[in-house]
Formats: sequence, C-alpha cells, structure tokens
Amino acid sequence: MNLRKDNRRRRFFQLCKSERDDIQKGLAAGYTMSAIAKSLSRPRSTILREIKRNSVFKEVKQYYQPIKKKRKPKIIEEYNAKQANEFAQENKRFKRKTKLTHSLVEYIDNRILKDKYPPDVIAHEIGISTKTIYNWIDKGLVKTKNIDLWQKVGRKPRKKPHKQPKRQLGTSIEFRPQAANDRSEFGHWEGDTIVGKNGRSAFLTLTERQTGHGLAIQIGNKKSKNALRGFNKLDRTMFKSLTLDNGTEFSQFNRLKKKGIQVYFAHPYSSFERGTNEHFNGMLRRFFPKGKDLNKYSQTEIDNAVNWINNLPRKAKNYQTPATLFQVRGMPLTA
Repeated sequence: MNLRKDNRRRRFFQLCKSERDDIQKGLAAGYTMSAIAKSLSRPRSTILREIKRNSVFKEVKQYYQPIKKKRKPKIIEEYNAKQANEFAQENKRFKRKTKLTHSLVEYIDNRILKDKYPPDVIAHEIGISTKTIYNWIDKGLVKTKNIDLWQKVGRKPRKKPHKQPKRQLGTSIEFRPQAANDRSEFGHWEGDTIVGKNGRSAFLTLTERQTGHGLAIQIGNKKSKNALRGFNKLDRTMFKSLTLDNGTEFSQFNRLKKKGIQVYFAHPYSSFERGTNEHFNGMLRRFFPKGKDLNKYSQTEIDNAVNWINNLPRKAKNYQTPATLFQVRGMPLTA
C-alpha cells in the first residue's frame, strides 16, 4: 500500500470509501493502526472504532505435524472495507428517514394538549429520548408549542426586596429525623397553602415525601384555625411528621405533637426545603390558576384534580404513579 500523507485540514469527519479501502490494504500489509491513522491524517481512535465496527470473523486452517492430529480452525477478525461502506450507506439512508409519523404527531399532541402529560413521560411511553420531543416542538413539527408545556416557557426572574427574617414557629427542620430526610420511611409529609384572589380563599396541601402522593383540602381562608380544622379531617394514622413553612396559618399546628405527630418548620424563605410539596402545588395551579376565587371550587372538584396528579407517572419514581406507591401502603387514596 502506498501510504499517503495529507496534512490538509479535512472538511468532513466521516470516513470515505477510498479511506476504508486503504485501511483494509494497510492491515493486510501489516501496518499498525497508528501508521494507518497517520497516513490518513485521522485520529488513531477513529481507525480503531472503524475496525472494531466492521470486522468479520474468518476461519483459518492450521497445518502442523503430526498430521494425524487435527486442530480446530482458528477464528480471527478481519476488516472488510466493502461491508463497512455498505453499512455506512445504510446508516445514511436511515438517518434521512424521520422517526416522526402522522400517528406519532397526533399521539404526542393529544398527550400534551389533551391529557396534559409532560414530554418525559411521553418519551418513556414511546421509547425515545425526551430531548427528541423537545426538538420536534422547537422545530414546529408538532402542533404543541413551548407555551403549552409546564415549565418550558422562560420567565424573567424578579429581584426580591430584602426582607426581615420571619420568626420560627416551632422546631426547626434541622432536627428532622434522618428517615424523613432520606425518604426511607413512609409517613413524613410536607405542607403548605395555595391562596386565591385577594388572599380570601385557600387550600391546604400536603404531600408525602416517600411516594409523592398529594392531598388538597378546601379550608375557606388562611386563618390558622381553618387550616388546623382542615387537617383534622384527615386520618392522622398516615402522619408521622409534618414539615411546614413559617406562615401564620400554621401557628397552631404545634398542638399536633400531643397527638403523636412531630411538626417541623423550614427555614424562612426556603421553599426548596419543601420541594416535593412545591412541585405538587405547581401542578395543582394548572387546575386552579392564581387570581381565581378558590371558594368557588367544591371538594369533589379538588379531589378530581388531585387524583389526576397522583396518577401521573413520575420519572423520579421509575415511572410509577404516586397513587400506586401510596396504595401499596394500604392507605386510602383520598382525604
């Protein structure tokens, strides 16, 4: 083989037919992969991958004395340039064909626009990457727009004014047991309220940390007595601890300690310490937007929305639903 030297910068990265032929000739002549790579102005790793990807197994007979004894043919790998070129052409034809069909477009649009499913769950259902669905949306290949997605639309961050720290209402989250922190034990919940128009209506929301199962209760307004009354409607055997924020609506929740429920309070202005509940509230807001009078909604309407959220597969739970994980515990699915 005539080893050629071409130090010019290449415009394309894929190997061409002549280069594959040179690789086969070089190997047959006993050249090393480093020598072949240098002659083609290619990285050695490129040549190595090409040989591994396109080598075929070949039997080689072995002759030796004594003739009476026969040895099994030796199996060796041999690079095949013709096969490599055929595979390359086939890959090009495959890449030209889009995976997006009319039925798939319709399925994705129905899942997002009608069923309100997030792209990662849809990607798991149809066996493609989440990034692929986002790319199709960005390119306008489906009817779904970025504005239709839960958290894709960018929001301009607001500068928060400096606030004086709130008073801690009770035991700090720093003293919460490890079983609650690492979610290894069932029964540790996070809580908050979502508020309606002019702060005159509210729901109490609770989310179990291990399963992600959520609850929402109509409490009328944010008064502490209403929040506690709403909580007392629930089965207290489900609760080992509560982690709340420092809102005044939870000022009476320390009374629950007498009933065997430990109550912990997150640090002021640290909603990330109750991330599970914050995520649940964000999904609940899709059904009950800000600026609406929440007192107009019945508990049945609230339960329907909560049941939909609890039956949505979660990537963090290996695409199991919070309702399924919660039911395994033998607990009722609704308040």
